[in-house]
Amino acid sequence: MQDPQRELPDVVKALTTAPSPDKQLEAIRTYFSDDAGMNHPLCRVKSSRGSRDDSILGIYQWYRIMSPELPLEVVQHVWNKETNTAFVEVVQTFHIFLSPLKPHQTRLVVKVQLRRDPDGLYRIMQQDDFYQPEDVAYLVVPPLAKLILAAKHAGTLASNVNAWAFQTLLGWWRPRAGKGE
Repeated sequence: MQDPQRELPDVVKALTTAPSPDKQLEAIRTYFSDDAGMNHPLCRVKSSRGSRDDSILGIYQWYRIMSPELPLEVVQHVWNKETNTAFVEVVQTFHIFLSPLKPHQTRLVVKVQLRRDPDGLYRIMQQDDFYQPEDVAYLVVPPLAKLILAAKHAGTLASNVNAWAFQTLLGWWRPRAGKGE
């Protein structure tokens, strides 16, 4: 990439929604450094020589094999030129082709650490994917997502009940009414 701020949405689409395996291979080799690392809730690649072709390529290929149609939108992105770090918010509809279950839209934030190579182009040296737990479930076992959402709601209720109890009964972390406005 010459201008990550301008090019990142197209790069994300080239990597994930390439029209053919050859185009995807070309995109992986163009935009990832040879020693890139990757961290995703379901897989991890440690940065090492050849990791792009030995591991990252296979992950992206398997992703497309599992979900041949992958509607994807880059909602927003930002690149910090001083730290060579970019954040990309993506909404995608991943659907395992053998699954009888209805596809579900998921949201993730991708952090990419870029490196400027000797040829002057920026390449991805580390990719970190951040999903909410229910969105990971929607990717692999959609019915679990509802259980995860219920557990998160229970956690919210427990937090509020416990905060009230500790504030009321013990006076801990209790704001003074009318102060600090």
